[in-house]
Amino acid sequence: MNRKLLVCGLVLASLSGSALQAQTPAPFGPVRGRAGGTLIVALPTGELADQIDAGPGVAFNASYNLVPGGALRLRLDGGFVQYGNETREVCFSTTVGCRIVLDLHTENNIAYAGIGPELGLPYGAVRPYVNAGAGFSYFETASRPGW
Repeated sequence: MNRKLLVCGLVLASLSGSALQAQTPAPFGPVRGRAGGTLIVALPTGELADQIDAGPGVAFNASYNLVPGGALRLRLDGGFVQYGNETREVCFSTTVGCRIVLDLHTENNIAYAGIGPELGLPYGAVRPYVNAGAGFSYFETASRPGW
């Protein structure tokens, strides 16, 4: 019986020790910001979906704590999506005709970025936040010869 109590006590002590260990401060001082990234997919809808496919891309975000603890942060978002891509043969010129053909490569891209404040609850297992931002989007369709 005493042996069982000793084992249970050791297990409880080791669990409580690891919980206390998790509360130690970060090795490099307080956290001043965070950054992240993700893979994204642009899904066209309506008539646009008849013309283009889904587009793969990447997105990133970063935030910097404006007040200690991180309740108010400055947030930066950005990303890039390629929603169309094709290569086809075209005639070199109308005067020569199609004796000389070229591969014409066309890409459809979107790049975007934004910056603004973020307000959040920085403690607990769930950390809700709200942000607002000002930014830009750049849509591009570019064709070039695919030598």
